[in-house]
Order: sequence, then C-alpha cells, then structure tokens
Amino acid sequence: MGTSRVSCRRPSWLPSRRSSTASASKDFLQELRARSRATPRRLVFSEGTDARVLAAAAAAVNTSLFVPILLGKEDEVREELDVLGLADRALTVLDPNDPERLSRLSQALHQLRGHRGVTLEEAHHFVEDPLLQ
Repeated sequence: MGTSRVSCRRPSWLPSRRSSTASASKDFLQELRARSRATPRRLVFSEGTDARVLAAAAAAVNTSLFVPILLGKEDEVREELDVLGLADRALTVLDPNDPERLSRLSQALHQLRGHRGVTLEEAHHFVEDPLLQ
C-alpha cells in the first residue's frame, strides 16, 4: 500500500510562529503603553531615598507611563535626587509624617467612619500607624 508523505516543513508563505508571536507581543505592549499614557495612574514608592527607586521614578517621568509619588522626608528625598542628578525631574514627594497631612487624614477618616463609632482620637491613631497607612 502506498502511503502519502506529508511534509513537516512550514510553508514559506505562512509566517513563522515565532515572528507572529513576537509581533503579537510587541503589538500588545504598544497598545498597553498607549493606554497607560492616555490615562496615567499614580504609583507610590515607599522607599523615596533609595537610588534604584529614584531612577525608576525618573524613568517613569520620561516615559509618561504613570505618575510616580515618592514617600519620605522631602528634604532627604530632594537631596538624594540632587546627588543622582535627577533634581530637575518633576516628582511628587509626600512626607507620611507631615502633621498637617495627618490631621487632614484623621479628620476625613473620622467623617467617613464616625457613624461606626470611630472617634477623632482613634482616627488619628489609625492614621499615624505606619502599618495601617
């Protein structure tokens, strides 16, 4: 009996799997970047004085994929940015221990949860606790 032989080679007119997968990945990433630039989200970095974090935040400003927010004492973070030559970047720095900020947050928390029995003092305690921020 005669058996027909089927070629295992991929036809030349059919794009290779590898290139189609690579181009699909590239298209996906381009679409994701475009959507990120259209509606940038905020990303908070908790280690505002770490050189790697500062470099990543500066790169984020350059690419406009998201809006970086650095946490730490503002003078220390700005000094570290200056040392790394990134002082000209428009980066938002928030001090988690700023008394004015803590007061505003505790009042807002009290307004939101006062009906559940959260007093202003408890709200202030919750806002000051670094594990609950």
